[in-house]
Amino acid sequence: MAVNRGGVAVSCGGVELSYGELDEWSNRWARVLVGWGVGPEVVVGVAVPRSVELVVAVWAVVKSGGVFVPVDVGLPGVRVGELLVDSGAVVGLSVSGVVLPSVVEWLRVDDGSVVEGVSGAAIGEGERSGRLGVGNAVYVMYTSGSSGRPKGVVVTHGGLANLVEEVRVRFGLGVGCRVSHVASVGFDASVYEWLMAFSVGACLVVAPPGVVGGGVLGEWLDAEGVTHCFVTPSVLASVESGGLGSVRVLVVAGEVCGPELVARWGSGREMFDAYGPTEVTVQATVSGALVPGGPVTVGGPAVGVEVVVLDGWLRPVPVGVVGELYVGGVGLARGYVGCAGLTAGSFVANPFGGVGSRLYRTGDLVRWDGLGSLVFVGRADFQVKVRGQRVELGEVESVLVSCPGVARAVVVVGEGGRLVGYVVADVGVVVDPGVVVEFAGSVLPGFMVPSVVVVLGELPVTVAGKVDRAALPAPQAPVRRFRPPSTPFEAVVADVFGDVLDVDPVGADDDFFHLGGDSLSATRVVARVDAALGVDVGVHALFEAPTVLAFAERAAKAVVRTDRPELRAVPRPERIPLSLAQTRMWFLNQFDTTSPAYNIAMAFRLTGALDLDALRTAVADVVTRHESLRTRFPMSGTEPVQVILPAGDAVPVLPVTTVHGDAELHDLLAAAVSQGFDVTQQIPLRAVVFETSATDRVLLVVVHHIVADGVSMVPLARDMMTAYTARADGQPPAWHPPTVQYADFTLWQRQLLGSEDDPHSLVSQQLDYWRTTLAGLPAALDLPADRPRSMQRSPEGSRVGFEMDAELHRRLLATASAHRSTVFMVAHAALAAFLARMSGSEDIAVGTPVGRPGRAPARPGGAARTRARVQTGRGMVSGRPAFEDWRAQARYA
Repeated sequence: MAVNRGGVAVSCGGVELSYGELDEWSNRWARVLVGWGVGPEVVVGVAVPRSVELVVAVWAVVKSGGVFVPVDVGLPGVRVGELLVDSGAVVGLSVSGVVLPSVVEWLRVDDGSVVEGVSGAAIGEGERSGRLGVGNAVYVMYTSGSSGRPKGVVVTHGGLANLVEEVRVRFGLGVGCRVSHVASVGFDASVYEWLMAFSVGACLVVAPPGVVGGGVLGEWLDAEGVTHCFVTPSVLASVESGGLGSVRVLVVAGEVCGPELVARWGSGREMFDAYGPTEVTVQATVSGALVPGGPVTVGGPAVGVEVVVLDGWLRPVPVGVVGELYVGGVGLARGYVGCAGLTAGSFVANPFGGVGSRLYRTGDLVRWDGLGSLVFVGRADFQVKVRGQRVELGEVESVLVSCPGVARAVVVVGEGGRLVGYVVADVGVVVDPGVVVEFAGSVLPGFMVPSVVVVLGELPVTVAGKVDRAALPAPQAPVRRFRPPSTPFEAVVADVFGDVLDVDPVGADDDFFHLGGDSLSATRVVARVDAALGVDVGVHALFEAPTVLAFAERAAKAVVRTDRPELRAVPRPERIPLSLAQTRMWFLNQFDTTSPAYNIAMAFRLTGALDLDALRTAVADVVTRHESLRTRFPMSGTEPVQVILPAGDAVPVLPVTTVHGDAELHDLLAAAVSQGFDVTQQIPLRAVVFETSATDRVLLVVVHHIVADGVSMVPLARDMMTAYTARADGQPPAWHPPTVQYADFTLWQRQLLGSEDDPHSLVSQQLDYWRTTLAGLPAALDLPADRPRSMQRSPEGSRVGFEMDAELHRRLLATASAHRSTVFMVAHAALAAFLARMSGSEDIAVGTPVGRPGRAPARPGGAARTRARVQTGRGMVSGRPAFEDWRAQARYA
């Protein structure tokens, strides 16, 4: 301030205050506050509208060493009183004419008699009641809480000082700049505006009370010659084109900034997208200058800020993978006033930092873009489930905004769990809600398409300038009514749809694929319906008739099976054969018993105290419960058989290995998973505990594919957790034994399929089908290669990774939905078309490993089992096939 004492610090409605005048006036009030006992950690309420007096009041509190609590004078008196009591304010600063609750003594900053005769000289360190340090609180900012009670965030001098250094160099600020002050004083955006101006001796231009957005804001910015402006995207979207003529630097924050705003306002000035919750002192990240047509990100970490993107296990996620954003560094707030539990839950120990370092859990979902910038995906609490499917509301909103004529969009979950969209049209454009819904349906899968779209003149905003979702009007257009199943067949089909897809309720008109169904779940649905109704409905029927009503009609007309044996527990013969899937796995295993190719692993992170004896007993409980986990597969005569060991003879050892650091843990896990099984000699399960500290361990369980697949690992994991929880409490697990074991399924399958020696058996018919289907298949595709094909067979393979952007993913989902196909079918068709073009062949076969539910009915307490197989899909076209030809082939392959 010493270098610019004559410069204008604050301009408000024709009233100007120089830095020298501001310094002296605030010094006088600081001494008054010291006389009231204000000093470090003492809270002062500041209830002053945007004005010169507001700046004086804030400066005075800071100079006294106290803590200011900004209060929006537009709040109800009861709310103001609650904030002051909660913060522990001992005195308040306001101005004449503002009516406030008398929970504290109010001093009026515009009352000159209070400071008459008080010195305006700088406050000395000895005048304050205590020494002021970087760890002392500087302000308490209240934000909304999920419980309805506002949370007071305590920000420190150290965090604020760090932010000063950031804004000083980031936005090209200087003495001649004019910074707008349009934010409500009850939000930390106002702090950002003050720092942008006062950090370099620029002028803070205070907006009158009626200037909040729209054309009025644009006109005011131009009239005042504002050069630097900080607004929310919602407010910026309301400004008419042609405004902001004097603005050289535009900073948006508080909400997602869409590319349409950058296209509209990014030319002719520098435009930045900043991100930062109140808990990290206003700003954590900021983008580089945004370019129309370029990517819109929230950039990388600001000076003194640490950001990490973690998964649910607090592990860093790879580039491009969505995770939750955690923020650390000197800008981290101290916590919440009087809420130790809430503070502990939001400010967590930093697993990557030193002793005592913390991270703030933002609840925001982001991903790294590969260039060191963060892409904001949405709020974790805006990720909802619609008809059993996870939906990111921000993704639906971005699609609605991409509809021609739509400028802004908000999506919420309405009555009955259906999505409701609210849109604002471009200037001079009339938008038909039906067209918007139709557009969304062409891009999104059915379960993500809003049931109704409401066109608004503008979106309601809060006093902070963000969209006020609670103020959105109820949709007038009727949402499609739910029609319950009306026949026994419909009731069975609806129950199966709901159970398999985890959707409730399911109506007669609901579409299987719109509910989120796919190829694998389709086979499960058909198997369950067949078993429940005693019929034989092919899976293709579900693709042709995907609604509950239509599929129930197919089931009602299907052939009733009277010759199918019932799957049930049966007496075991002396020699128990292998299932068909197990037979294939057995041969592959015996080719190379050291190969880990068919190992399936799952790891449990165990934090806190561990009862190792209880864990060992729990593993034994699970092995006892599932016969397949204690089964060996030796040769008996000319074929392998199942030998089920007594429970006491098949308990895994569960060794404990001490490790040092994540690198060693990774290597040991990889080594343990890479060990093969000899299924003729060993049970197909092993487990080991890796101990990284006294309170952190990893339980690794490895199972061979001969007894498990991806689907069955889920109940195994559930059983493991159930058993440990019970044993840790000194009790056996309270579960019902499986109704059938895998050996029962094997015997049932053999009885159902019959013998290959019988030409009329089902297995003979299946073999005849596949021999016919694959007859004449080329031995290999003549694909272009960078070197000659080896003449020696090798089991080694590789993967080709690629990224699919959000737009392509939406188009893929929409294509599948429009053709009543699955994403797998569309991807299969795309690969087949690509291979056909590269090889010049019209005959393409693609093998895909899948888990098959078979035709066996589901039973409670399902036993561990494998039903994996490689499904071969063959497509044959001629001439110049279109992609639709390949897609049709893939659907019925």
